[in-house]
Amino acid sequence: MRNIHKPIPPKVSIIIPIYNVEEYIEKCAISLFQQTLDNLEYIFIDDCTPDNSIEVINKVLLNYPHRKHQVKFIHHTKNCGVSTSRQDGIDYATGEYIIQCDPDDWVNTDMYEALYNKAIDTKADMVICDYYNVTQNLIVKITQEPEELNSQSLLNSITGSSKKHLQGAAWNKLIRSTYYKKAKYLDNINFCENIFILFQILQNENLKIEYLNESLYYYVNDRPGSLVKSINEKAIQGDLKLIKAIISNEFISDKFIINKLSFITILIMRSLKKDFTNKEYQAIYGNFRNAIKYNVQVPKVNKIILRIAMNGHFKIARLLHKSLGKIHRRLNS
Repeated sequence: MRNIHKPIPPKVSIIIPIYNVEEYIEKCAISLFQQTLDNLEYIFIDDCTPDNSIEVINKVLLNYPHRKHQVKFIHHTKNCGVSTSRQDGIDYATGEYIIQCDPDDWVNTDMYEALYNKAIDTKADMVICDYYNVTQNLIVKITQEPEELNSQSLLNSITGSSKKHLQGAAWNKLIRSTYYKKAKYLDNINFCENIFILFQILQNENLKIEYLNESLYYYVNDRPGSLVKSINEKAIQGDLKLIKAIISNEFISDKFIINKLSFITILIMRSLKKDFTNKEYQAIYGNFRNAIKYNVQVPKVNKIILRIAMNGHFKIARLLHKSLGKIHRRLNS
Protein backbone atom coordinates (compact mmCIF):
# COMPACT_ATOMS: atom_id res chain seq x y z
CA MET A 1 0.00 0.00 0.00
CA ARG A 2 1.38 3.38 -0.97
CA ASN A 3 2.26 5.80 1.85
CA ILE A 4 0.38 9.05 1.51
CA HIS A 5 2.03 11.95 3.31
CA LYS A 6 -0.24 14.78 4.31
CA PRO A 7 1.25 18.23 3.73
CA ILE A 8 2.57 19.90 6.86
CA PRO A 9 0.25 22.80 7.77
CA PRO A 10 1.78 26.26 8.07
CA LYS A 11 2.96 27.24 11.53
CA VAL A 12 1.38 30.67 11.25
CA SER A 13 -1.18 32.19 8.89
CA ILE A 14 -0.83 35.96 8.49
CA ILE A 15 -3.94 37.80 7.29
CA ILE A 16 -3.44 41.15 5.53
CA PRO A 17 -6.51 43.07 4.24
CA ILE A 18 -5.68 45.29 1.26
CA TYR A 19 -7.49 48.46 0.29
CA ASN A 20 -5.94 51.69 -0.98
CA VAL A 21 -2.53 51.22 0.69
CA GLU A 22 -0.20 51.54 -2.29
CA GLU A 23 1.88 54.12 -0.44
CA TYR A 24 2.54 51.84 2.55
CA ILE A 25 2.32 48.20 1.48
CA GLU A 26 5.87 47.88 0.14
CA LYS A 27 7.43 48.40 3.56
CA CYS A 28 4.90 46.06 5.14
CA ALA A 29 5.39 43.32 2.53
CA ILE A 30 9.19 43.45 2.79
CA SER A 31 9.01 43.01 6.57
CA LEU A 32 6.63 40.07 6.13
CA PHE A 33 8.63 38.25 3.45
CA GLN A 34 11.88 38.71 5.41
CA GLN A 35 10.53 36.74 8.36
CA THR A 36 12.94 34.28 9.98
CA LEU A 37 10.17 31.73 10.52
CA ASP A 38 10.12 29.29 7.62
CA ASN A 39 6.68 27.68 7.27
CA LEU A 40 4.31 30.63 6.96
CA GLU A 41 1.08 31.31 5.09
CA TYR A 42 0.46 34.82 3.76
CA ILE A 43 -3.16 35.63 2.92
CA PHE A 44 -3.68 38.96 1.18
CA ILE A 45 -7.33 39.95 0.74
CA ASP A 46 -7.79 42.33 -2.18
CA ASP A 47 -10.95 44.19 -1.19
CA CYS A 48 -11.39 45.59 -4.69
CA THR A 49 -8.60 48.09 -4.07
CA PRO A 50 -8.66 50.96 -6.60
CA ASP A 51 -4.88 51.50 -6.62
CA ASN A 52 -1.77 49.43 -7.40
CA SER A 53 -1.37 47.79 -3.98
CA ILE A 54 -1.51 44.24 -5.35
CA GLU A 55 1.03 45.04 -8.07
CA VAL A 56 3.39 46.40 -5.42
CA ILE A 57 3.09 43.19 -3.38
CA ASN A 58 3.85 41.04 -6.41
CA LYS A 59 6.83 43.22 -7.28
CA VAL A 60 8.24 42.82 -3.76
CA LEU A 61 7.59 39.08 -3.91
CA LEU A 62 9.94 38.75 -6.90
CA ASN A 63 12.82 39.35 -4.47
CA TYR A 64 11.66 36.50 -2.22
CA PRO A 65 11.04 33.52 -4.54
CA HIS A 66 11.14 31.05 -1.63
CA ARG A 67 7.96 32.71 -0.30
CA LYS A 68 5.96 32.58 -3.53
CA HIS A 69 4.26 29.23 -2.80
CA GLN A 70 3.28 30.52 0.66
CA VAL A 71 1.42 33.57 -0.68
CA LYS A 72 -2.30 33.40 -1.39
CA PHE A 73 -4.55 36.14 -2.75
CA ILE A 74 -8.29 36.44 -2.22
CA HIS A 75 -9.89 38.87 -4.68
CA HIS A 76 -13.26 40.43 -3.87
CA THR A 77 -15.50 41.37 -6.79
CA LYS A 78 -16.81 44.36 -4.82
CA ASN A 79 -15.60 46.37 -1.84
CA CYS A 80 -16.80 44.53 1.27
CA GLY A 81 -14.97 46.29 4.10
CA VAL A 82 -12.20 45.32 6.49
CA SER A 83 -14.29 43.01 8.69
CA THR A 84 -15.36 40.84 5.77
CA SER A 85 -11.77 40.77 4.53
CA ARG A 86 -10.50 39.60 7.92
CA GLN A 87 -13.23 36.94 8.10
CA ASP A 88 -12.41 35.64 4.62
CA GLY A 89 -8.80 35.38 5.66
CA ILE A 90 -9.67 33.35 8.73
CA ASP A 91 -11.94 31.03 6.73
CA TYR A 92 -9.13 30.46 4.23
CA ALA A 93 -6.31 30.07 6.78
CA THR A 94 -4.76 26.63 7.31
CA GLY A 95 -2.08 27.56 9.86
CA GLU A 96 -1.68 26.18 13.37
CA TYR A 97 -1.87 29.77 14.62
CA ILE A 98 -3.39 32.90 13.07
CA ILE A 99 -2.44 36.56 13.34
CA GLN A 100 -3.56 39.77 11.62
CA CYS A 101 -1.29 42.40 10.08
CA ASP A 102 -2.49 45.81 8.92
CA PRO A 103 -1.06 46.81 5.52
CA ASP A 104 0.08 50.29 6.58
CA ASP A 105 2.21 48.92 9.47
CA TRP A 106 5.36 46.81 9.55
CA VAL A 107 6.92 44.15 11.77
CA ASN A 108 10.28 43.00 13.09
CA THR A 109 11.75 40.28 10.88
CA ASP A 110 11.72 37.79 13.77
CA MET A 111 8.22 38.64 15.04
CA TYR A 112 6.40 35.47 14.07
CA GLU A 113 9.25 33.16 15.00
CA ALA A 114 9.45 34.75 18.46
CA LEU A 115 5.68 34.49 19.02
CA TYR A 116 5.44 30.97 17.63
CA ASN A 117 8.36 29.65 19.69
CA LYS A 118 6.84 31.17 22.82
CA ALA A 119 3.51 29.49 22.01
CA ILE A 120 5.12 26.09 21.41
CA ASP A 121 7.41 26.27 24.45
CA THR A 122 4.54 27.18 26.79
CA LYS A 123 1.70 25.38 24.95
CA ALA A 124 -0.13 28.71 24.80
CA ASP A 125 -3.34 29.41 22.90
CA MET A 126 -2.54 33.13 22.71
CA VAL A 127 0.74 35.02 22.89
CA ILE A 128 0.78 38.81 23.27
CA CYS A 129 3.75 41.06 22.52
CA ASP A 130 4.58 44.74 22.94
CA TYR A 131 4.58 47.17 20.03
CA TYR A 132 5.76 50.59 18.89
CA ASN A 133 3.29 53.43 18.37
CA VAL A 134 4.45 55.32 15.27
CA THR A 135 3.55 58.92 14.43
CA GLN A 136 5.23 61.38 12.08
CA ASN A 137 7.47 62.72 14.83
CA LEU A 138 7.82 59.92 17.32
CA ILE A 139 8.17 56.15 17.85
CA VAL A 140 7.15 55.07 21.36
CA LYS A 141 7.31 51.60 22.90
CA ILE A 142 3.96 50.47 24.32
CA THR A 143 4.01 47.69 26.92
CA GLN A 144 1.16 45.18 26.73
CA GLU A 145 1.63 42.93 29.75
CA PRO A 146 -1.75 41.95 31.23
CA GLU A 147 -2.35 42.32 34.97
CA GLU A 148 -2.88 38.56 35.03
CA LEU A 149 -2.33 35.96 32.34
CA ASN A 150 -5.94 34.89 32.03
CA SER A 151 -8.80 35.65 29.66
CA GLN A 152 -10.89 37.68 32.14
CA SER A 153 -8.03 40.01 33.02
CA LEU A 154 -7.22 40.65 29.36
CA LEU A 155 -10.90 41.13 28.55
CA ASN A 156 -11.25 43.72 31.33
CA SER A 157 -8.30 45.68 29.96
CA ILE A 158 -9.37 45.79 26.31
CA THR A 159 -13.05 46.57 26.99
CA GLY A 160 -12.34 49.36 29.49
CA SER A 161 -13.68 47.72 32.65
CA SER A 162 -10.19 47.69 34.19
CA LYS A 163 -7.99 50.73 34.80
CA LYS A 164 -5.12 49.04 32.98
CA HIS A 165 -5.64 49.76 29.28
CA LEU A 166 -4.39 47.26 26.70
CA GLN A 167 -4.62 47.54 22.93
CA GLY A 168 -7.59 45.62 21.53
CA ALA A 169 -5.83 44.92 18.24
CA ALA A 170 -5.32 41.48 16.71
CA TRP A 171 -1.93 42.26 15.14
CA ASN A 172 0.07 41.72 18.35
CA LYS A 173 -1.74 38.55 19.39
CA LEU A 174 -0.87 35.14 17.98
CA ILE A 175 -3.92 32.92 18.48
CA ARG A 176 -4.45 29.20 18.01
CA SER A 177 -6.55 28.79 14.86
CA THR A 178 -9.15 26.52 16.49
CA TYR A 179 -10.24 29.45 18.67
CA TYR A 180 -10.17 31.95 15.82
CA LYS A 181 -12.36 29.80 13.61
CA LYS A 182 -15.08 29.58 16.29
CA ALA A 183 -15.40 33.39 16.37
CA LYS A 184 -17.05 35.61 13.76
CA TYR A 185 -16.40 39.08 12.36
CA LEU A 186 -19.48 41.11 11.40
CA ASP A 187 -19.83 42.62 7.93
CA ASN A 188 -19.68 46.41 7.46
CA ILE A 189 -17.80 47.14 10.68
CA ASN A 190 -14.66 49.31 10.50
CA PHE A 191 -14.17 50.24 14.15
CA CYS A 192 -13.45 47.95 17.12
CA GLU A 193 -13.98 44.88 14.92
CA ASN A 194 -10.92 43.25 16.48
CA ILE A 195 -12.10 43.89 20.05
CA PHE A 196 -15.33 42.14 19.06
CA ILE A 197 -13.48 39.07 17.75
CA LEU A 198 -11.17 38.99 20.78
CA PHE A 199 -14.17 39.33 23.09
CA GLN A 200 -15.61 36.15 21.58
CA ILE A 201 -12.31 34.29 21.90
CA LEU A 202 -11.70 35.46 25.47
CA GLN A 203 -14.99 33.96 26.61
CA ASN A 204 -12.99 30.73 26.80
CA GLU A 205 -11.92 30.65 30.45
CA ASN A 206 -9.41 27.86 29.82
CA LEU A 207 -7.54 29.88 27.19
CA LYS A 208 -3.82 29.72 28.00
CA ILE A 209 -2.31 33.19 27.54
CA GLU A 210 1.38 34.10 27.53
CA TYR A 211 3.16 37.43 27.27
CA LEU A 212 6.38 38.15 25.38
CA ASN A 213 8.22 41.24 26.64
CA GLU A 214 9.43 42.33 23.20
CA SER A 215 8.26 45.13 20.91
CA LEU A 216 7.81 43.41 17.55
CA TYR A 217 5.14 45.42 15.72
CA TYR A 218 5.16 48.99 14.39
CA TYR A 219 1.67 50.50 14.51
CA VAL A 220 1.23 53.63 12.37
CA ASN A 221 -1.24 55.72 14.35
CA ASP A 222 -1.68 58.85 12.26
CA ARG A 223 -2.24 57.77 8.66
CA PRO A 224 -4.45 60.27 6.79
CA GLY A 225 -7.72 58.75 5.57
CA SER A 226 -7.65 55.86 8.02
CA LEU A 227 -11.04 54.14 8.29
CA VAL A 228 -10.89 54.30 12.08
CA LYS A 229 -10.80 58.11 11.88
CA SER A 230 -13.59 58.36 9.29
CA ILE A 231 -16.93 59.22 10.88
CA ASN A 232 -19.89 59.25 8.51
CA GLU A 233 -23.38 57.77 8.40
CA LYS A 234 -22.07 54.38 7.29
CA ALA A 235 -19.60 54.30 10.18
CA ILE A 236 -22.29 55.20 12.72
CA GLN A 237 -24.61 52.48 11.34
CA GLY A 238 -21.74 50.02 11.68
CA ASP A 239 -21.21 51.07 15.29
CA LEU A 240 -24.91 50.62 16.05
CA LYS A 241 -24.88 47.19 14.41
CA LEU A 242 -21.94 46.23 16.60
CA ILE A 243 -23.66 47.55 19.74
CA LYS A 244 -26.72 45.43 18.92
CA ALA A 245 -24.54 42.34 18.43
CA ILE A 246 -22.73 42.94 21.72
CA ILE A 247 -25.95 43.33 23.68
CA SER A 248 -27.46 40.18 22.20
CA ASN A 249 -26.53 36.78 23.52
CA GLU A 250 -25.75 35.46 20.03
CA PHE A 251 -22.01 36.06 20.07
CA ILE A 252 -21.16 36.90 23.67
CA SER A 253 -22.68 35.42 26.82
CA ASP A 254 -24.51 37.73 29.23
CA LYS A 255 -22.15 36.36 31.86
CA PHE A 256 -19.84 39.15 30.63
CA ILE A 257 -22.46 41.92 30.91
CA ILE A 258 -20.09 44.37 32.66
CA ASN A 259 -17.54 43.97 29.86
CA LYS A 260 -20.31 44.35 27.29
CA LEU A 261 -21.54 47.64 28.73
CA SER A 262 -18.01 48.94 29.11
CA PHE A 263 -17.24 48.07 25.47
CA ILE A 264 -20.40 49.85 24.30
CA THR A 265 -19.14 53.08 25.89
CA ILE A 266 -16.06 52.98 23.62
CA LEU A 267 -18.34 52.83 20.58
CA ILE A 268 -20.69 55.55 21.85
CA MET A 269 -17.81 58.00 22.38
CA ARG A 270 -17.27 58.08 18.62
CA SER A 271 -20.86 59.26 18.04
CA LEU A 272 -19.94 62.75 19.32
CA LYS A 273 -17.90 63.27 16.14
CA LYS A 274 -20.97 63.16 13.88
CA ASP A 275 -23.79 65.68 13.75
CA PHE A 276 -27.28 64.81 15.04
CA THR A 277 -30.28 66.81 16.14
CA ASN A 278 -30.86 66.74 19.90
CA LYS A 279 -33.90 64.49 19.50
CA GLU A 280 -32.18 62.13 17.07
CA TYR A 281 -29.26 61.57 19.40
CA GLN A 282 -31.44 61.07 22.46
CA ALA A 283 -33.64 58.58 20.60
CA ILE A 284 -30.66 56.52 19.40
CA TYR A 285 -28.33 56.65 22.41
CA GLY A 286 -30.47 57.75 25.35
CA ASN A 287 -31.10 54.18 26.49
CA PHE A 288 -27.38 53.62 27.09
CA ARG A 289 -27.00 56.11 29.97
CA ASN A 290 -26.33 53.38 32.50
CA ALA A 291 -23.65 51.71 30.35
CA ILE A 292 -21.26 54.64 30.77
CA LYS A 293 -20.50 54.00 34.43
CA TYR A 294 -18.97 50.57 33.75
CA ASN A 295 -16.07 51.90 31.67
CA VAL A 296 -13.32 53.10 34.02
CA GLN A 297 -10.92 54.14 31.24
CA VAL A 298 -13.05 56.90 29.68
CA PRO A 299 -12.22 60.18 31.48
CA LYS A 300 -14.95 61.57 33.76
CA VAL A 301 -15.26 64.76 31.73
CA ASN A 302 -16.10 62.69 28.62
CA LYS A 303 -18.71 60.75 30.57
CA ILE A 304 -20.31 64.04 31.66
CA ILE A 305 -20.37 65.22 28.04
CA LEU A 306 -22.00 61.94 26.95
CA ARG A 307 -24.68 62.26 29.61
CA ILE A 308 -25.40 65.82 28.50
CA ALA A 309 -25.89 64.53 24.93
CA MET A 310 -28.06 61.61 26.05
CA ASN A 311 -30.28 63.94 28.08
CA GLY A 312 -31.33 65.87 24.98
CA HIS A 313 -28.54 68.43 24.65
CA PHE A 314 -26.37 66.91 21.93
CA LYS A 315 -25.46 70.22 20.28
CA ILE A 316 -24.01 71.56 23.54
CA ALA A 317 -22.26 68.26 24.23
CA ARG A 318 -20.69 68.17 20.77
CA LEU A 319 -19.41 71.72 21.16
CA LEU A 320 -17.87 70.83 24.52
CA HIS A 321 -16.30 67.71 23.01
CA LYS A 322 -14.77 69.69 20.14
CA SER A 323 -13.41 72.31 22.54
CA LEU A 324 -11.92 69.64 24.77
CA GLY A 325 -10.26 68.06 21.71
CA LYS A 326 -8.71 71.38 20.67
CA ILE A 327 -7.31 71.91 24.17
CA HIS A 328 -5.90 68.39 24.22
CA ARG A 329 -4.21 68.85 20.83
CA ARG A 330 -2.65 72.18 21.86
CA LEU A 331 -1.30 70.70 25.08
CA ASN A 332 0.27 67.83 23.13
CA SER A 333 1.62 69.87 20.20
